[in-house]
Amino acid sequence: MAKQFHKVEVHNGHNTSFWFDSWSDLGCLEEIVGERGHLDLGIQKPAKVGESGTDDEDVAKWKARDGNYKAKFVTRDTWYQIRTAKPSVNWYKGVWFSQSTPKYTFMSWLAFQNRLAT
Repeated sequence: MAKQFHKVEVHNGHNTSFWFDSWSDLGCLEEIVGERGHLDLGIQKPAKVGESGTDDEDVAKWKARDGNYKAKFVTRDTWYQIRTAKPSVNWYKGVWFSQSTPKYTFMSWLAFQNRLAT
């Protein structure tokens, strides 16, 4: 699932796989052309993009909340992109607060969800 949030900014290409890394705007080329793609195009599977790159190092980038790719991975940004947000409920602050007792908070939450077993 995280694969969709990762890409490589190619500079020298020595560490970037031609077929298996997401370095082009198309994404992972192996997923697009299939298993026979390397045979049809005559480019071996272990090929690196670096055969035509510069001297600068490649940069792994992660998709941020704003949709741009950045060099720093932030778990929170990825979490907000994959989760389904639900609207806040009016009883939220009465149940979930920093000094609450976890046992009672959980029981209150179950009650508001009408999920108590009794």
